[in-house]
Amino acid sequence: MAGGTDDVFQDILGKLYVERRWKLVVLALSFAGVSLTKALIIYYPTFAGRLPETWSCISDRCKDEINNTTNREELLYPCNKSNWEVGMDFNWVATEGKTSFAIELDLVCNPFAVSMVSSVLFIGAIVGLFINSFTLDRFGRKLSLITWTILLVVSSLLGLTYPPSYTLLIAVRFLQGATLYPSSAANFLLLLECFPSSHTNTANNLVMVAHGGASAVFALTAALVTQWEHYHAVVATMSAVFLVPYALVPESPQWHLVHRGDEAAAKRCLKTLFRINGGTTDPEFLDKVKILPPATNDYDKDTVKSFTWNKVMLAETLAILYLWMICSMGYHALNFGWVTILPDPYVGYTVNAFIEVLSGLICTYLAYRVGRRWTMVSGLLIAAFCMFTASINVPIYGDWTVSDIASLIGMFFLNIPYCGLYLWTGEIPPASHAGFIFSIGSSTGRVGGFFAPMMFGVLSQLTSNSFPLLLMGCLQVLGGVISACLVETKGVPKVLTPEDVVKRRNEQKLRCFGRQ
Repeated sequence: MAGGTDDVFQDILGKLYVERRWKLVVLALSFAGVSLTKALIIYYPTFAGRLPETWSCISDRCKDEINNTTNREELLYPCNKSNWEVGMDFNWVATEGKTSFAIELDLVCNPFAVSMVSSVLFIGAIVGLFINSFTLDRFGRKLSLITWTILLVVSSLLGLTYPPSYTLLIAVRFLQGATLYPSSAANFLLLLECFPSSHTNTANNLVMVAHGGASAVFALTAALVTQWEHYHAVVATMSAVFLVPYALVPESPQWHLVHRGDEAAAKRCLKTLFRINGGTTDPEFLDKVKILPPATNDYDKDTVKSFTWNKVMLAETLAILYLWMICSMGYHALNFGWVTILPDPYVGYTVNAFIEVLSGLICTYLAYRVGRRWTMVSGLLIAAFCMFTASINVPIYGDWTVSDIASLIGMFFLNIPYCGLYLWTGEIPPASHAGFIFSIGSSTGRVGGFFAPMMFGVLSQLTSNSFPLLLMGCLQVLGGVISACLVETKGVPKVLTPEDVVKRRNEQKLRCFGRQ
């Protein structure tokens, strides 16, 4: 079989999926399990820490003050009564009769403590992804995926420890973030590297559709779970179940070849994939194929140092990091508003699932028809237009304003480049640096998610409600320009080394980030 290492790999993987393509769907969906657990963990505080809407007096002092006061507004907020004690003077009435950590841990009057339950997840994610950026390429995709998933199961089970406490809850949320996001990165890379470049868009679509539909699964879980601690049990159980397909799928053959230079191990992984697929092709034909490990130099052996030598790879990586920042910032700023946008939170997250699934399907179609680059450019520019329009806060009907409608439409179009960014981050970096770049990219996204409430909350109070929307629109326009400068990966074989990155860019005659 003639050709370079990239061509040989694509030819072999192409043979793998000529028959029984339904197994591609089964394999991709088995890897989508992390998307389901991710939704449960991210949106967990929405229902598990739901603030009470009513309260009741249980002491004579409370009843006397109610009878004697003329300030009825003050009575709606028992937190304003410094001389009242929960359990002694009044009790919070749990919404829908379901327990809440905000009530049980006495956090209702401490909004900062409640918000930290969400924020600490992203802090843990940043720490875990930083570690993962070095271990994912060093120890492999499969070992990293299984290890991080097992740690996620253990950290979730810690949430069932009795008696519950705020310190324990914060620790569990930190550990969940530190294990969930690294397992997600390993999961996604292993999936893409088990598919030929002609099928990566489809595989990405199945994962993104599962990611969007996970909001509906979360709403269903929230409707069934009555004890806030039991969310941890659901996460632990789901993660443990999906360890089975993770264990059955082989390590990435590309990882064996690029990082270990082990042709025999790469062939064993490919043979396992052929046997899982169960087609008529005899996997023993691989014994007659020569797959030469790609040539490397001293710079490739030092992940960080190689960026100082390869300016093209450095520029493309910085561009990817910026896109992760703005896509995640806009996504989390708009996506956490479903509880307030729609009166029923269950309906809100179900509608959210529909929108994300639809935008994921559109992203797949556009990536196939016009390519990855123009999918990103068009999605970001349309989202930017919606952000600019959302800055016009004019009433339309009832409580709905131009800002509300434009924000919803903007979130839909922002989901398109957010889905495409996952695919692009799996295709643009060379296999030698894929784990490092994907991990720091996802980590940068968590930073954007962490600062999203600050940008849309604190900044709007310091300036105006329109300013954050205008700023986000400008950042998205810049993102569209940067996307136009990145390489097109549609139909292009996966590059394996930093030298291949330079060669690919020179072949496409792009000059935005220079040529080397």
